[in-house]
Order: sequence, then C-alpha cells, then structure tokens
Amino acid sequence: MTLGVASSTERGLKPDKVLLQELEYADQTAAAREAYYTSSHYVASVLSGNPELPSRTPQEYIRRRNGSPVRDYAEHLRPVLEGLPTTLGSRSLSPHPAKVGLIADEFLYKSLDSTAFLTYVTPDNFKAAAEEVEVLVVASTWRGLNKEWLGLATPGSRRRTFLLNELLPRFRARNVPIVFYSKEDPPNYGLFLELAQAAEHIFTSAAEVAEHYARDCEQALSIQILSFGVNPLHHSPVYSRRHRIADVLFAGSWFTHKYPERNAGARKIFEGVAASSRDLVIIDRNWDLNESRYFFPDEYTKYLARAVGHDLLMKLQRVTDFNINLNSVIGSSSMYANRAVELQAMGSFVISNYNAGLNNRFPGVLTAESSEDVRATLDAMPALELYGIQMEGLRRAYTDHLAHDRMADILRAVGLACTSGTGRVCAVVDLQADAVRRVVADQTLAGIAVVTPEELRDHRGDFDIAVPLSAEYRYAATHVEDLVNGFKYADVDFVLKAGPAGAGDAAPAEHERTDSMPVPAVGAFWVASEAGNAYLGGRRVQGDGYALDSLGLARRRESLEIKGMERAEPAEAVLSVVVPVYNNGLQLVHKCIRSLSRSSIFQRMQIVLVDDGSSDAGTLRTLQDLADRYPHVRLYQFGEGGSGSASRARNKGLELATAPWVTYLDPDNEAVGDAYAKLVDLCVSQSLDFALGDMLMCADTVKYFDNARLLQRHLQDSGEGRILPPPDILTRLDFYPMSIQAMVIGTDWLRSLGLEQPVGALGQDSFFFQQLVHAARRVNVLPEPVHIYYGSVQGSVVNTVGPEFFRKYLPLEAARSQWLRETGQMEAYKRTRAQSFMKYWFLPKLRLVDTRDYPECVGILRQLASLYAPVTWQDSDVAAVLEGAQRP
Repeated sequence: MTLGVASSTERGLKPDKVLLQELEYADQTAAAREAYYTSSHYVASVLSGNPELPSRTPQEYIRRRNGSPVRDYAEHLRPVLEGLPTTLGSRSLSPHPAKVGLIADEFLYKSLDSTAFLTYVTPDNFKAAAEEVEVLVVASTWRGLNKEWLGLATPGSRRRTFLLNELLPRFRARNVPIVFYSKEDPPNYGLFLELAQAAEHIFTSAAEVAEHYARDCEQALSIQILSFGVNPLHHSPVYSRRHRIADVLFAGSWFTHKYPERNAGARKIFEGVAASSRDLVIIDRNWDLNESRYFFPDEYTKYLARAVGHDLLMKLQRVTDFNINLNSVIGSSSMYANRAVELQAMGSFVISNYNAGLNNRFPGVLTAESSEDVRATLDAMPALELYGIQMEGLRRAYTDHLAHDRMADILRAVGLACTSGTGRVCAVVDLQADAVRRVVADQTLAGIAVVTPEELRDHRGDFDIAVPLSAEYRYAATHVEDLVNGFKYADVDFVLKAGPAGAGDAAPAEHERTDSMPVPAVGAFWVASEAGNAYLGGRRVQGDGYALDSLGLARRRESLEIKGMERAEPAEAVLSVVVPVYNNGLQLVHKCIRSLSRSSIFQRMQIVLVDDGSSDAGTLRTLQDLADRYPHVRLYQFGEGGSGSASRARNKGLELATAPWVTYLDPDNEAVGDAYAKLVDLCVSQSLDFALGDMLMCADTVKYFDNARLLQRHLQDSGEGRILPPPDILTRLDFYPMSIQAMVIGTDWLRSLGLEQPVGALGQDSFFFQQLVHAARRVNVLPEPVHIYYGSVQGSVVNTVGPEFFRKYLPLEAARSQWLRETGQMEAYKRTRAQSFMKYWFLPKLRLVDTRDYPECVGILRQLASLYAPVTWQDSDVAAVLEGAQRP
C-alpha cells in the first residue's frame, strides 16, 4: 500500500479510480504541494526522522484536518464568549432619517444595520417596499441573506432577469432613485456591470475602476468611491479586555484555484506565527463544505478549527490579541478586506498581507512581507505598546471609517437628509486655566468649543458632549477624540479614561460599563442626561457610564510614557540610521521605528530623526515623544517649511551621525528582519566601504529587486573581500540605481567623498548611489531583502504629478549631468540610463498630468533633456513628445 493512501478496499473504489482521484487531487493542489516542502512543518518532520508527506486524496486530508488539536477551539470558549454582550449600542450615532431599501449579503447588511431605516428587499416583498422606501441600494451580492438572491452575480440568470425586468422598473415607476454599490471591484467588475448600468448613482469600493464606470455607464448621474465602514452594533471593543486570548487568529477561507498573491502573503504570516511563541488558530470558514478547492495547505491542518456562527466569531475576534487579515486585491488605493477595519474597531492588532489602501490608511497594521518580522513582532512587543497600537487602530476606525458616514455618502448623492455622528463638543475649563486652553488647541479633534462651567449651564442646549479638563492632569492629544468616540460605540451618559482613579476610588474595568465618574476631569458626559445634570448641579457623576482604556492620561507629576518602554542608558552605537521626516508621524512610528525595533542591534543604533520643517502638529508631537522615550534617538528640527525633498534632511543627518556605519531609512518604509545587523557584520569583518542588500517594493503589486546579484556579478574576489573594478562599473550596470536604504556605508569614508544630495530634488538617492558605486573600492553584498519601499504612499511627492513634480528634477539632473561630464561618463550615460529613465519614468508620469498643466510639464521635460544635449532619443514616443508632436 502506498504511504499515506488508504487501500481501494477501504474506500470501496477500484484501484484505477483511486489512482485517478489521486492524480486529480495532486493536480488541483500542485501549487500548495510545491510550497509544502519548504514549510517549517515539513522540515520539522524530516528532522524528527518521520517525514510527513502531503495528503494524497481529499479523504486523507479530511482525516488529518479532523484530527486537529484545535478543531473545537471556539466551542471550548463558548461559555466565556456568550457571556459577553454583543453591543452596548450607540449614544451619538442615531439612524439617518431616510427609508432605504437594500439588497445585499450578510456582511454589508450588518455593516449598514441601523444607519438608516432599512428595508431588506426580496423577490417576495419588493412591491410593498417600492411603496415605502426613498432610495434603493443594490449591492453586488452572491446570494443575499438567505439565498433569495442566489444567482444575481450570473448574467442571464433567472434572478438577474427578475431584478432588471420586474423589480427595478417597479421602484423606478415610484420615482425611487436606484443606487448600485459594488464591493467586488476590481476582480468582478464585469460580472456586476449590468446592474450598474441600470442605476442612476454608482458607488465602488475600488477607486481604480471609477473611470471604467464612467466609460461603460453613460446613464449614471454620479460615480463615487465608497470604502468599508464599521458598525458599533457588530464591531466594537466593549468588554474586550475582560478575557484576553494571546493566540493569533485567522478566520476565513483558502482558495487553491485563485488569488496566488493572497496565498503567498498568508504563508509568510502563518510561518511567522508558527515560529513564534504564540499559537496559531485558523477558523476555516468552509470547513463543512469538504471541497478540495477550499482546503488549506497540508502543513496548516493542525491549526484548523471548525467554522462558527458570525456573532460568536465576532466575540472571539474581539478578545484575541492578534488577528490576521488577508486581501485578495493588492494594488487598490481604496479596496481592501473589510475585516481589516472591523478587527481594529474591536481593539485587535492586525497582521495583514500588503494592500496599497490599507497601508496608506492604517499604518498601524503590520504589513507582513517577512515571516521573521511577524515572529519578532509577536515575541518582542511589550504588552503596553501592543495595547497602545490596538487603541490607535480603534481610534482610526471610529473617527474615519464609520458605516454611518458611508450611508451618509449614499444619501447625499440622492439628495436625502443626513445626521451628524460626532455631536457638538465643548471642553469645560476654568476661566483662568490658560495652560488647559492650550491643551484644547493641541487636540486632534477639530471644532472643540471652550467654555467655563457657568457658560455651559447657560448654553447647555448648544452642546451634546462636554469634556471637563483640569490643570491637575496631563492629556494626550487624542484625549477628546477618544472620549467622543466612546459615545459612538456605547449608549451611555458618560465615558471616562480608566486611570488614574480618583482619591479613594478603584480604577474601573477597562472597556466595560461603570457606574461612577468621581473625577469629571478624566472623562466626558452627554449634556442632556442625568450625568450632565449631576455635573452641572455640582453633584458626583453616577449612573450609566463606560470606561475606556487607561492610556494617554496622567497626573501632572506622572509621565504619559508607555511603561515598559522606559528610557535606559544608550549603548555605544554601531549604526547611525538617518531618517528624514516631513509630516508623516504615524508612518514614522509604525513603519520605520517599529521595524527598526525588531533588529538585534536596535539598542546600538543611533537613530537620527531630521525634521525637514513639519507643520503637522501630530508629527511634531511624535518626534518629541520618540526623542523623550529612546535615549539613542537624536532629533534635529529645521524651521517650519519643508525643502521639498529628503535631501536637506539626509545631508544634515550624515553630519550628525556618530556611529562608524550609517544608513538611511525613510519614515514610511520598513527595515526587514535583522538585515541591517548582517550588513554591519559584513562591513566590519571585511573593512568595506559599503555593503548592499536587496529591496522589496510594494505598490500596485509586490516586486523583489535583486540588487545583490546584479552588483555581485561585476565584483572580483581579492581574497579579503570584494574589489570594484574601476573605472567602468557604472557602465557595466547601465547606471542602474539601487536603494541607498538597502546599504550600510562607512561613515568616515562617506564624509571623505564630500557628497551632498541636491536640496529640493526628487530622485536624489539614485544619483547618490551612482556616486557611491563609482567611488568605492571595497564592497560586498547580502543576497536578502534589507528594506521595504512603499511606492504608493498617499500624499508622497513622488506620487503627486504636476509641474512641481517635474520641476524638482531640474536640480537633480543639473548636478548629475555636471558630475557625469567631470568623471567622463556622459556619453555612456546617454546611451543607457538616460534613454530608459526618459521612457520608463518620465513618459508614464507625463500621462498622469492634467490637460491644463501638460504644456508646462512638457516644457520642463525639455529643459531636463537639454542638460544632456546633444542626445538622440531612441524611443519614438519620447522623441515625439520632446519635439511637441504628440501627447503620450
């Protein structure tokens, strides 16, 4: 009998049928089998002397899966989970005053639940619904709530024909506006296009397809982007801290037949969790289907648990420290899995594969491109730092990503009235408390009125939420924002920070109901409530309240620092990391600093933060917080008003560097694993000028840049290291630029070159690399990724195209062309890199320029080309544009 395969007698099958079944199964799971043999599970089985091969048939897989030690994971926790309330409602989020008909699946329906007066429309009730509702929203759905819309995604199906020919005409005859919303774009754009073509207003979750709707739906009165939102009735942090589960949870599906990028991302995360000290649990949404196209890879069967109901799953995810999110769409700026937002709204730390929009909007989410980074995050993150990240995700979800606001967008499109979800907020301060008034000015929530207690008594009808503040406390800039958000997910009279407690009062349980607010200055109250009456009447605030987290509030004599991240004496630095900063504080903390903290030499890094004149108050606070928290952070700040690029900050950073080795890392990029430590070791052991590694770029897709291999092929072994063969290394490389963020460079050697990156220029790092390679004599490479470059960062100057974009290349190309002439490399550059740079960088950017700006941009492009004159442009499109004959 073949290893691991049941006999034909056991299965009641003839031998040829068994073989055929095995062959079909092997073909279906081929991709998974290829990865299996590099998995930690298989390697461990080999090292144990008992190699475990992948399953040969579906039946064998199911037997293995059914033997999972966590099979009944959720059932074991059911007694605890069912004791938690599903929701505490909402005080500030009242339904919009509109009657909305909705066709949707369960997830979207629950997301929009109670955001307006909803009527779920079916083939049975559509006639009555058409008489009642003011707008009909038809969402892309595969089956509806109870399979009543099964087949709607199929062109020509009975359900679609009914919708288009009977249901929609009935609503149209009643002058009910029809809205189509696709949450399945871009991969299923074509499947649901016919529904969009029958609507007056179109919403899509994917910004990239808006232009396609404009082309294909001429009848549309409006086309807008609508990303996912959270609903406090289903996605909130209430009672999330009573029981905490330290495991890492993924609840979802695996697809053997599609989404290869999603699957690759999942493997990196799963392998990282498996290597960590935490347990991985996978709730298999398709467990009961027993269909092989939904089977998770064999190496993860021991982590699989049976599917559970939606409400129980929401509670499980709410109390779990780490949850995994997987995106099927990678390059969209607005379309990502709604689970990523919902999990943060429940107070969880989210680990996810890359998605451009998720990376832009939620920098606190760990984008996992390295299993080692996942392991290091799970094993090394202090508990209170983890809590802080979880609460920041909660804040972002409830401030910017409410389903209540998404419904408002729909209603405004059709001209219906909306309600506000925040309420009118005032800070209550003593008339003489100037310092407290400055606290209000520093808050992240805008539009806070400042009143005295007497003024509030006289004008209590002008406000919904009042936040008393006192000079006895230090408040985080997010204090009012957090309290206001508390009223969004709890229908209570008052909310408060759980610490510090008032004299003689124990701190309340965090994220639970509480019946007392002995110190009003640590919370907020709903003005038109018993709590409001008590406060304004000078009585103790008691009754129906809710306690938030204990972060961001301290008595004046205490520190707001996260305990567990206390300052320590800095060790002698071996590496200076120069970080240019400009108005990107969130990315700085969650991308750059967090990634550096995973390094084994983090405490031996001098982190040089150079602020290029930020105007964003949050970034300025972040910079000071980092300088206060870490003894090895050195902060330098230029006066307000940026220079236009990272050059000025990088030049100053090199001047301030004190370690023998130096590198550069942008605030919105990440270091990978322990690569910087490995580069330092390489440089020290071989006395190098610099060492270079590889780069990952995450933009519309994830690309690997094999810098080490490209450079290594031109290096000659001297027996003591690598010697760069002068003088034609750049010609051999075709002047191909490589990332200076993937390098570790000798500080003294670099300074001896006297190089300065052109201030105000874009692309300056590519020129800097070319200069370094030309000057170096001792280099070596590390053939693994050193850093991740995020190429689709919202607001980045490199991703904003107009005349200013092209103008920023003038100082760069002026400096480069002069240097090329001085070093005798101009002709070689014009034959190689100049051609590809113009064709593959400048020309595509020119296509993104607004028509009104096009002549000016072309004029600047001609100036850039003239710096290399005389030159013959080999590409006909380039030549035509520069000659003014056509637009690309």
